Amino acid sequence: MVSVLMSVHNDAEYLEDAIESILNQTYRDFEFLITDDCSQDGSRSIIRSYARKEERVKAFVNEVNQGLAASLNDMLDEARGRFIARMDADDISRSCRFERQVDCLESNSSVDVVFSNTRIIDKHDNPVCVAWRPDEEEIINWIGRRCYIPHPTVMVRKSSIREVDGYDESYWTGQDHDLWQRMKENGATFRYLSEVLLDYRLNPDSVRAEYDGDYWFKVSNMCIWNKSRLKSLAYISRLTLWQQLQILMKFFVPHFIMHCRGES
Repeated sequence: MVSVLMSVHNDAEYLEDAIESILNQTYRDFEFLITDDCSQDGSRSIIRSYARKEERVKAFVNEVNQGLAASLNDMLDEARGRFIARMDADDISRSCRFERQVDCLESNSSVDVVFSNTRIIDKHDNPVCVAWRPDEEEIINWIGRRCYIPHPTVMVRKSSIREVDGYDESYWTGQDHDLWQRMKENGATFRYLSEVLLDYRLNPDSVRAEYDGDYWFKVSNMCIWNKSRLKSLAYISRLTLWQQLQILMKFFVPHFIMHCRGES
């Protein structure tokens, strides 16, 4: 029924937890396709170990780093499931995630893409805050301008993603934003499950990370953006004086202003 796609590049530190969170799903009818995209750490051996002992895991190897979009398209060509589920190698799916999403797609034939809310965790697995998102209608209206759809929470009908020829491989990051826009323009229907079905890690080593040594400043900012202002102060002692002043100033800015400006 479901083909799970995960591309891995130097994620050995978190990889086993990510894989285990998929293998421990209450919904069992899935295959798990994992591509090692030219990792230089121990990721490849971890993937091979799981592929040897778990028949649902299908391992692939890129000898040259292709990037996420190309790796996902290659796995799409191999996928046998009716539904495609995404997963990232540093996140943790809740055990009921697939059960909830398959039920949504099976009971609503008009829905093409289903995604969920997330809880943000830090690099040490500690919870930061539950992510804030607008309601479903606003999320869909913002597609093409701002993305509130967390890529690793998505499950999508394979037929719908094939209609728009999958991911655009010219994107090194933001390939999911582009995909949702093209699917929306093609008439796809999106459904938001507001419950938390995935722990989303703020990983300082991810491709999209923009921390520049200011990891805890980013974490504190994320708390403010996600309406957990008091939690932002928990990291204040780790910040420089200038960063502390910025956090304190943002602490009193109404959330709707930040939302309209798209800033945290």
